[in-house]
Amino acid sequence: MSPPFLMLIGVVASTLTNVTPEHQRMMLDEHDMEAKVTGMLLEMDQTEILHLLESPNTLKAKVAEAMEVLRKVSQQQTCNSAVPDVVK
Repeated sequence: MSPPFLMLIGVVASTLTNVTPEHQRMMLDEHDMEAKVTGMLLEMDQTEILHLLESPNTLKAKVAEAMEVLRKVSQQQTCNSAVPDVVK
């Protein structure tokens, strides 16, 4: 690993240890969402990815679209886990 990367890890670790557990969860959830959006974009056709890299506005729109999909899925999971299963 390169030294700048190791320095970044140190900064992230230091930041996480200096915030409340609730804030830690929020920070890690944000990172998880970023990773999921990146994965969603990388699953696209290579030609589409290249187009997004050449068009910042289109890239922003695609990221916003992916974020909205993830938010909806997260909300559905939260709603589903709040409703107890009914045994038939």
